[in-house]
Amino acid sequence: MFIHIPKTAGSSIRHALEALKVPTHEERMADQAGTAKTYHETYRQFLDAYEERTGNPVETARALRPIAFIRNPYTRFMSVHAYLTELRPGLYPDLPRDINDFAAAFDAGEGAWVHKIRGLRPQSDFLAGTEDRADRFLGRFESIKDDIKRLEDFIGEPLMQLPHKKKSSVGKKDYRDVLSDKTLDILRKKYAVDFTGLDYPL
Repeated sequence: MFIHIPKTAGSSIRHALEALKVPTHEERMADQAGTAKTYHETYRQFLDAYEERTGNPVETARALRPIAFIRNPYTRFMSVHAYLTELRPGLYPDLPRDINDFAAAFDAGEGAWVHKIRGLRPQSDFLAGTEDRADRFLGRFESIKDDIKRLEDFIGEPLMQLPHKKKSSVGKKDYRDVLSDKTLDILRKKYAVDFTGLDYPL
């Protein structure tokens, strides 16, 4: 099961996983093709909705091995902002175009968009319920090439070359050159669970 955490190269990885094979109708209904996807849902949300969606017992979904990629919370936040202002500028017209103003509004809870953007949720929210799974695969955006090789070993099949989907201007920008000290403090607070639980430096 691929847990698609927003702004962690998930669209590209999902595309590569979907290309492994074309599932039969029965496999598609049972999500046993090896590429069940959460579509930006949390792991628990996916399980909660699974039986109603497929007509199959939730134990079928629980048996699937969780796969996810994570990202440094600072650069992930930059990627969320770049995506919304560069690729989807009309989605939330009142969203601040300056990233530090964006962080301040996020911290203050200003704007209807604050509670609608899934990419602002801590990554740990999406992974909750998988922490103790010995069969969980967790890759990192920062080492994606090496971790894709590890993923191929994990699933026992080669993956197609990853397409670069939803490309933004973040690229190789150093977050320390973009984010103010105040913004860094806000993100340390908002994503404390990710920094500690996913082993990213403050």
